Amino acid sequence: ERLSETERRMKYPQLIIYESDGELGKMLGKLASDQGWLMRESRSEESLLNLLRDQRVAVIFLKFERDLLAGLELLAKITTEFPDCPCIVVSDVKADSNQRENLSVLVF
Repeated sequence: ERLSETERRMKYPQLIIYESDGELGKMLGKLASDQGWLMRESRSEESLLNLLRDQRVAVIFLKFERDLLAGLELLAKITTEFPDCPCIVVSDVKADSNQRENLSVLVF
């Protein structure tokens, strides 16, 4: 059965990955595809927010890199504008206790 792109977006859950280097997307791409998920990747905050506004998104993976504060600000925007869309936050940035507390408040 051949579906148009619009039909695929309506039928299958979508996963959006926000990161700068594409590594998380490489790791999750095959798994998402095998499970019937559509995966979109975003490298900029603006394109991520536009995807969220235009698509039926089931989950977002946010990879925080280098600038943890910018990541926290983006997460705050997402949770405010899209409160029902779950976010999974991944980071290899060492956070101080205040940053971890702020992240916990935003996530939970």
